[in-house]
Amino acid sequence: MLNEAVLGYSLVSQQIREEIVAGNIIVPEGNIGVRTDGKFEDQGLESRVQPSSFEPTLGSTAFILDDERHSAFRPRKSNTVLNELMRLPRSQRNEVDISRGFELKKGFTYLIPLRESISLGDAKTLHCSPKSSTGRVFSRTRVLMDYNPRFDRIDELGDSRQRRLWMMVQPGPFNMIVHPGLTLVQIRPFNGVNVSLSQRELMDAYKKDPMLWERNGENHVPLLGETISDNGLELNLDLSGSMTHGVVGLRARRTPEPIDLSKKEAYDPENFFEPVIPKEGRVSLVPGEHYLLVSSGELRIPPGFSCELRRHSENGVRGSWDEAGFVDPGFRGDLVSEAVINERGSVEIPADERFPVSALEFFRNSVSPDKIYGAGIGSNYQGQRGIKVSKHFRPFDFARAAKEYEKLNREVLVCDPRTLMQFRTTVEGFEPISPKNADELVKFIEREGFFQSRYECETDTMVLQPIPYGVLF
Repeated sequence: MLNEAVLGYSLVSQQIREEIVAGNIIVPEGNIGVRTDGKFEDQGLESRVQPSSFEPTLGSTAFILDDERHSAFRPRKSNTVLNELMRLPRSQRNEVDISRGFELKKGFTYLIPLRESISLGDAKTLHCSPKSSTGRVFSRTRVLMDYNPRFDRIDELGDSRQRRLWMMVQPGPFNMIVHPGLTLVQIRPFNGVNVSLSQRELMDAYKKDPMLWERNGENHVPLLGETISDNGLELNLDLSGSMTHGVVGLRARRTPEPIDLSKKEAYDPENFFEPVIPKEGRVSLVPGEHYLLVSSGELRIPPGFSCELRRHSENGVRGSWDEAGFVDPGFRGDLVSEAVINERGSVEIPADERFPVSALEFFRNSVSPDKIYGAGIGSNYQGQRGIKVSKHFRPFDFARAAKEYEKLNREVLVCDPRTLMQFRTTVEGFEPISPKNADELVKFIEREGFFQSRYECETDTMVLQPIPYGVLF
């Protein structure tokens, strides 16, 4: 075992405040008032101090990089992000004002300065990741820092230069509207090195306070067996759909409608996701598609630890398994995974088997945070059971999807309702039609009709199903 004195640890809420007061995390709020309980008087600033992370905010401008070849853009060790950006030809870096809201479109790379800077000071390191809500809309979001050629982390102990923070964004299947002041990523400061628990340390901690529980009816029991490897705490997918009426996943639709990331519960999730339901006992995952899936056990993270889901699995299907896999101390619930499959062909997975997804890497804390993840601090995903969409959507109606999808999952003939209704004189009920008009109606349907999924068009007012009836006398 390593000597405890040289073990690193994750900074928690009260220690993050100390870094802000000391000027190691530089915020635009200026004079920072602290209450007698140690928390900030500024409620906006205090809300961004999380149990084991801090949320920086977007600035008022953005740079559109000309195409995705600049997804590898990063500064050199001797340079700032801004100076490196200036070296690009002006035609390849279009600066835009986002102060009134700006739409980020899929297929483009954006670079947005954050309002905060950092000066790590002695023995500090930094990891970054998207927030949970950012990940659940499949936005590829990464943090860049001055004098640092790596994305999302800096491990240079003792380098106390002030570094400006930037965010690189590449929207996935959805376009997104952003505004200044939004928080889309989180930074996680650490003290020292060796911040991750070893396999032995994790096993010892798990025996004292199990972190993964499986359902036994309405109750939960600790998950035993081969759950811990040298990668961390192994997770499997729940493909039973037991918490979501048989729906085992949600697949992102292709839609031009953007998501305004400043809004909460503003969108119908069925306009953006379609249910994944097993067919003949198997679940089919298509390469390149984006899925929300869920773990087969409930996580219970003790206050003394935090963890992060590894992006790639060594045991399961090749692909990316999370966009925002960081889990705060005190989290309790199922873990939602944002998955993109990289296999060459469709992957067929038995729905009645646990399927390995990835592993959780655990980090130690030196003390318990004075904030615990949950409803008390406005956390959105505490206690989630089954798949849950991001906070921008209204709850997904899994009961309706499960009931209607199987019945309606077939192609039906549809037409333009405006033209189709010209053959009627009333809106509802049966009415006779002359042979001439009937012939014209059939010809119109043959010429203008097309097929759509009945599940899709059942509530779509832009199309109408011409349904034939047989009347018996």
